[in-house]
Amino acid sequence: MTLTTKRVLALLMALCLGLSLVGCGGGSDKAEEQAPAEEAAPAEEAAGEETEEAEAPAEEETADAGEAAGDGTTLEIWTYYDGIYFDSVREMLDRFEEDTGIKSNLTAVSFADFKSKLTMAATADSLPDVVFIDNCDTVAYAEMGIFHDMTDDLEGSEELDNYFDPIVASGTYEGRIYAIPAITNNYGFYYNKEYFEEAGIEDVPTNWEELMDAAKKLTNDRHYGLGLVMVGNEEGTANYLPWQLMAGGNYYDLNSEAGIRALTFLQDLANEGVMPKDVVSWSQNDVGAQFAAGNVAIMMDGCWFVNSYDKELTFDYGTFALQDKNYGSLFGGENMAFIEGDNVDAEVQLAKWYLQPEHCIDTCYEQSQFAAVPETTEDARYQTEHWKTFADLIQYTTARPSDPDWPSISLGYQYAIQAVITGDATPEEAAVQGQSMIDEARS
Repeated sequence: MTLTTKRVLALLMALCLGLSLVGCGGGSDKAEEQAPAEEAAPAEEAAGEETEEAEAPAEEETADAGEAAGDGTTLEIWTYYDGIYFDSVREMLDRFEEDTGIKSNLTAVSFADFKSKLTMAATADSLPDVVFIDNCDTVAYAEMGIFHDMTDDLEGSEELDNYFDPIVASGTYEGRIYAIPAITNNYGFYYNKEYFEEAGIEDVPTNWEELMDAAKKLTNDRHYGLGLVMVGNEEGTANYLPWQLMAGGNYYDLNSEAGIRALTFLQDLANEGVMPKDVVSWSQNDVGAQFAAGNVAIMMDGCWFVNSYDKELTFDYGTFALQDKNYGSLFGGENMAFIEGDNVDAEVQLAKWYLQPEHCIDTCYEQSQFAAVPETTEDARYQTEHWKTFADLIQYTTARPSDPDWPSISLGYQYAIQAVITGDATPEEAAVQGQSMIDEARS
């Protein structure tokens, strides 16, 4: 196979820069189990010490579906899922084996190492057959030439046509399909109903001004009003972009009216003391643990906490959506990409099998996420009190661009959000510098 040397080097450079911004490997989008609530730092301590970022296990974990019998095929599959997320994929692959006879070995690689290991495996020609990969990273690897072009294999697929266009686009490069949607999520707000009652707040915020007002009333010596994910990796970018979208912006123009408005609001939240500046080191799991421990009254995070919160939280909570000029949310999650190699026929069978709603919807729900198909919004499980906010937001949710330069583009956003929250730059200064990084990545 022919790899684009320039792209391999660019990806490795983006990985190194991203790690230097945070000082350690970032956690995955919901791919780790929620940190225990008792480990969350108390609100009064959070402002003065850095919270350790949750990270997938460094050691690889492999679950074998059994040795292939005779001349049967065994697919080697990589994921950065662990815990219940790993288990749900293993169970899905077991069902696939029951239906098709195709076996699989599922290996978990830590999120911190996943992209570098995949890149190195591509150069060494030691790739697996299938990978679960962050949807925003898919086309960067498609451009390298390691993924099988599924376009002709899936031609006329009613199941794929049923998926929402932005999610299908995340696995499409230069008009060709290199990955299918696997697991999808979006972002909304969670709030502690007991804290709202104590503060005399009867209605949830509907816009930014109301959010600021509520956060001020909810901040005291026991807890902060708001917790956000502003860590210096792709998690931070993914949690910042909904603010820019809500302000009427897009995915490329940070130095814009919308971008400066979003950065200004985030800086105001930190300066008003309603949000700890330690959010620059908080992963998505960190914020989820802080909320579960009662250390923040409101958090913005992904839908992947709903199922576990429904079972485990010791207080009553609710969810809500927020708007500025628009509602804004971001599709996160993983695509399933297929490596060009000897087992393409089995890979195509897996793709066609998984795209059927009866297979993908249950797997996604087990992970407290969803399949990006209309059936999700019609499924009674997604119409419950806490899920309905996220299901209703799907119509306003978009995906990061299918851009092979996205890993480098993201660094501009990571710089800007960290700079404004720490006070190292004004929103205008951060927007200019961040935009220059974005423009350079795209040039």
